[in-house]
Amino acid sequence: MKRSVTLILLLTLIFGLSATTTTVDVGTVTGSNRYLPIHTGYSYNYTQQIYTQSQINLSGEITKIRFYHDHDGNLETAHDWVIYMGHVARDSFTSRLDWEPVSNLTQVFSGSVLSSLPPAGEWLEITLDTPFNYDNVNNLLVAVHENTPSWGTTSYWGSFTSGSNTGLYYYHNGGDPDLGNLPYAHAMTDILAAAQLVFNADQPPLAPTLTMPENNASVMNGNALKWAQPPGSHAATSYDVYVDGVLASGEQTAAEYIIRGLADGTHTWYVVGRNSLGMSPPSETRSFEVGPGVVVGNGDLQSRLPLWPYYPYNYTQSIFLQPELDAANQGTQSTPMLIESLSYYFNGADSLFCSNDWVVYMGHTDRSEFAGTMDWVPTQAMEQVFAGHLTIPGVPGWIEVELDTPFVYNNIDNLVIAVDENTPWRDFDFPNHGRKHFLGTATPEQKRSLGCFGDYEENPDPNSPPIGNLFEAFPNLCLQFGELPTVPVLSVTPDTLNFGFVYHGVASAPLNLLVSNLGGGTIDLAAGDVTIIGADAADFSFDSSLLPTSLGPGQVLRLPVNVNSVVVGERTATLRIVYNGQNHDVELIAEILPPGTVIIGDGTLTQDVPFSTGYDYMRSATLYTADQIGAAGFIDMLAWDCAATSDNTIPYKIWVRNTDADQMEITRWQYLTAEMTMVHEGNYVPNTLGWNSFQLDLPFTYTGGNLIVAVEANYGSGTLSSQRYRYTEADAQVHQYWFNINSPPTGTGQLNNRMPNLMLHLHSHLAGDMEAVSIRGNLTPTVGEVATYTVTIKNNDAQVQDNYFVKLMGPNDAVLASVAGPSIGSLETLEVSIPWTPTAAGAISIYGKVERAGDEFAANDQTEPIQLLIQPEGVHAITIGTGDRVSNYPMNFTYYNSLHQSLYFADELGFGAGIITSMTLYNRFYSLVFDTPTKVYLASTDLENLDGGWFDASDMVLVYDGEMEFPSGENAVNINFQIPYVHTGGNLGVMFH
Repeated sequence: MKRSVTLILLLTLIFGLSATTTTVDVGTVTGSNRYLPIHTGYSYNYTQQIYTQSQINLSGEITKIRFYHDHDGNLETAHDWVIYMGHVARDSFTSRLDWEPVSNLTQVFSGSVLSSLPPAGEWLEITLDTPFNYDNVNNLLVAVHENTPSWGTTSYWGSFTSGSNTGLYYYHNGGDPDLGNLPYAHAMTDILAAAQLVFNADQPPLAPTLTMPENNASVMNGNALKWAQPPGSHAATSYDVYVDGVLASGEQTAAEYIIRGLADGTHTWYVVGRNSLGMSPPSETRSFEVGPGVVVGNGDLQSRLPLWPYYPYNYTQSIFLQPELDAANQGTQSTPMLIESLSYYFNGADSLFCSNDWVVYMGHTDRSEFAGTMDWVPTQAMEQVFAGHLTIPGVPGWIEVELDTPFVYNNIDNLVIAVDENTPWRDFDFPNHGRKHFLGTATPEQKRSLGCFGDYEENPDPNSPPIGNLFEAFPNLCLQFGELPTVPVLSVTPDTLNFGFVYHGVASAPLNLLVSNLGGGTIDLAAGDVTIIGADAADFSFDSSLLPTSLGPGQVLRLPVNVNSVVVGERTATLRIVYNGQNHDVELIAEILPPGTVIIGDGTLTQDVPFSTGYDYMRSATLYTADQIGAAGFIDMLAWDCAATSDNTIPYKIWVRNTDADQMEITRWQYLTAEMTMVHEGNYVPNTLGWNSFQLDLPFTYTGGNLIVAVEANYGSGTLSSQRYRYTEADAQVHQYWFNINSPPTGTGQLNNRMPNLMLHLHSHLAGDMEAVSIRGNLTPTVGEVATYTVTIKNNDAQVQDNYFVKLMGPNDAVLASVAGPSIGSLETLEVSIPWTPTAAGAISIYGKVERAGDEFAANDQTEPIQLLIQPEGVHAITIGTGDRVSNYPMNFTYYNSLHQSLYFADELGFGAGIITSMTLYNRFYSLVFDTPTKVYLASTDLENLDGGWFDASDMVLVYDGEMEFPSGENAVNINFQIPYVHTGGNLGVMFH
């Protein structure tokens, strides 16, 4: 008897330990609330919630209840709970007093839940003291009474919307509610706490419901057969899967089965569920049709592979293992496979309009995973198999890419697939649509994918990708196979090799021609089977050392081809491979640049400057170094590399300047361009890809140092800049930009290292050109006295010049004086002195000019003008200082008022005593300053410095008091004293107010 009892107890323990439980989700978490099941911000709570039969749809013993802890808060002051459950016929509450009497409910739990609170994002689980037997006929009411006598921070609970007033809640800090005489609830609500009810299973599961594929669907080896338990069923702990009436997988826990090794044709399947209480009836039987191909991965991971639609630019690589690809042979080595198309599974949340410009590469690899963030498989080790635009609709399903060039997979190595996406815009996620993504499969602790994602300015270059991100996943992949011919099939791709721009007389970088065998057998190619023909054939060559060669099934020859020519313009030829009596022709194209062409920067990242329309007024300036440019010369063309076009018409100006600065300094646009030369202006429409060139109005003399090139764009109404220009990341802050709306920018710029790629063309000489560089001389000459002016000239021609004239020009282009020019060598610079005697007092403008017959560049024949203030006869002017610096003194118009004092020493004045009648200041202003009240004071003094402080103003004489105007630009501003000042000798003190 004792043994019998022991056996019965042991069996009870065994069956108890193996008892099956079923979890029912009541409501899907779609939001959060702070009121249900309790409001932790108050001392006392009482709530009631109605969960309907249709939401539960399972009968049996409820042993646990769970609530979703969404975020924030804790239960330190709200952890004493009493939980009640009961059957109710009602499906909503009708008023704030419509409480279900507690006498109709059963207390199922009483105690502290403090230790049960999980981190945010997990379920709070409460094991009931008394299990509740739910009948699955009535609705279930759950009441929670929280009575910890204190309050704290607010917790938020996962919630869903029920559609009617199925919740009541009351909270208070003053006192615990009397459950026998409940007050008005604070509110009725249709926002309930999402719950999980855990049942003890008391019967076997119902027959599983087959979910995919649809009956009679076409599938491939590697696809998943999937199923689920129907509503009202207790959980199954395992499943038996039958294919073609034979057990294919027994007692597996996953609700899916990957088909492998099935022959092409029709097959059937069904599933039986199991738990500790028995087996379910069989599911329905469905059929499917197996076709040629393979599916790798059936995960539902929201992967960023093969691309992340949110980012404008993507480049990813993923590795697929040989056993995964050889699914039809169950790991047994088979012949090579001809991949004709590939597909990725898109969730269809919305159409992808901005993620559809794809380039796809395939290659063999011995990697089984990526070793690091720079462990990219080189593009040279892969083949480009597709380039084009895809249609990606807002429908869940496989997005097929039919390969331009089928890929022969050797079925020995692993397969790497790279996807380069180049549409320069984002695919945003919109409300109520969900997040757009491709499905992937996780590979824990195995880094099967590597990817980088570029913003608007950062399109990764597959030939030189940046640091990437490692992923323990790969995108779900479907490969379609074609029939691999048994005889050799020669494939030559691409059909065109375009070298683009190539320097004059310099060999280009090689481009690879892919010669492969897409069939069986062997292709034998001899050196004589490959030739280059055409008028320009001599300019092109290939690496003949790689021939002869033999190509087995799937083998590839990468044949480097390059070009080297001294003939400017387009050069073309045809590379011909003759095999088995057929010609396989490849067009060769190159554009040979003129001598003197320089391209600075080879980056592929893009930005909207220098010709941006992102704001009404945009400015961009870049410093290029002497090492980047090369020799000195005359720049007659500038070009920028356009990567994306638009139809915007952009008014612009281009400025250039020689500089000895080695990096860009923060400044205002007006200050920068004041010392630059505007070389071209006009209206520009960026509607052509590639180098967009601008011929300069006048060749700019580049002196061989560093160079600043600046562009101002005055679109006038900011709009999204769809035009993009390639740039290179420099080692220093060489780029500065400015922007503003409504009016041109006046503030300082912003620095970065994004150097726009630039093409320029230089001439070493300008045929027949003589240039007037500058003029200097006495700015305050006296009537009747000879003044000598020095004009600097330059011979830009390759020949010596000795038949020309240098002239001094005055108002209305009048010739004031002229001298024959001395002999000057090629690229030589000379100073020519021209004497001139003024005949009338007053202010005039003069400039220097060089004249030579046959000079085609008239725009540089004259200097910038200088302003003279000619003194009356007998009056002499004294110039103090060289004027080679700019400052805010002696008058600072940034402020309402300014005061400045200066000392001029006797040796600077150059005279002992005399009458001073006027003074001239030299300004360089960016805007007009007018009607400015100004006072000037003078004093003779023996002070040697102002270390002691301000000069005593009472010792000074007011010589001018009036309103003055200071013009913009460079000017001589004369101040005629209202009271002539008698200087008694010594130093001179001057005060400006």
